[in-house]
Amino acid sequence: MTAQTQDQSLPAKTLLIACGALARETLEVLSQPGLEGITLTCLPAIWHNRPEKIPGGVLAKIHAARAQGIERIFVLYGDCGTGGELDRGAVVGAADQLD
Repeated sequence: MTAQTQDQSLPAKTLLIACGALARETLEVLSQPGLEGITLTCLPAIWHNRPEKIPGGVLAKIHAARAQGIERIFVLYGDCGTGGELDRGAVVGAADQLD
């Protein structure tokens, strides 16, 4: 899986929003050469027990990042019991999509 722009390089400000349950594995992937420009932020892993919080939490992180001038934002989540809410609506329109 790659998240690259047309010129095959990531912008200086790239944020990955992920589930806290995936933090360790995600940090391992991001330690690989060429991914130094990606910052990781996570939502609480316990939200797997409260999936209705996930879409709003993701959207809040997206808005905060945009306010800080983050150029690219990707969301690393499965459905996590949200009933598809991460794949439609405001979250999809607010974050970049992986090709």
